[in-house]
Amino acid sequence: MVVLAAHPVTRLPATVGGLESQAGVTDDAVRFSTLVRIWGVTGQPAISLPIHQTADGVPVGVQFVGPPGRDDLLLALAAQLEESVGWCPRAPAGG
Repeated sequence: MVVLAAHPVTRLPATVGGLESQAGVTDDAVRFSTLVRIWGVTGQPAISLPIHQTADGVPVGVQFVGPPGRDDLLLALAAQLEESVGWCPRAPAGG
């Protein structure tokens, strides 16, 4: 049996222009990576897909996590979702 986990990439969508690039670990980096860091530590394959947008055009991602060694499963899922959702990015308002 193959089990996939799905969860949001971040707790809340980022605001346009709300984050500034900085070196090192910042409060913003910690706040916006809470739900994704664990998979890098465990070595499980994970993929984030921007399958929705806010009214302002900010992408909203969903992360899928697969069992160890099953990158192929996640890539196949990503291809199917991209085709079915018809992702068409647009520039966020004000950015």
